[in-house]
Amino acid sequence: MREWLEVAQNLQLAGDYRGACRALYMALLYRLQEAGWLPIQAHWTNGDYLRELERLFQLGERSPSVQRSIQHLFQVHSRSYYGAEAVDAETLATCQAAYFEVEPFLRGTRQ
Repeated sequence: MREWLEVAQNLQLAGDYRGACRALYMALLYRLQEAGWLPIQAHWTNGDYLRELERLFQLGERSPSVQRSIQHLFQVHSRSYYGAEAVDAETLATCQAAYFEVEPFLRGTRQ
């Protein structure tokens, strides 16, 4: 997970905002797995992960803002990686904010 954050930072410095958002998405996936929220499955799509997260949010006491942040990062990743939508510095900033809003909620959960 830490490696993906370093990759995101390096790509941001190089001006590759799309790649930096993807690296943040990957960091979030691994962080969600470490926290016990999601298993990483090679055959799962973004939609599969979002459905599983939605199920977890319906079952638990999770913050709606955390859910929105996770969804935002997944949606930007989906639009830019699969849909080839451009990512600018402002969009990257929203992805970074989303990642760092979720991170504190993952601390102290099952590892």
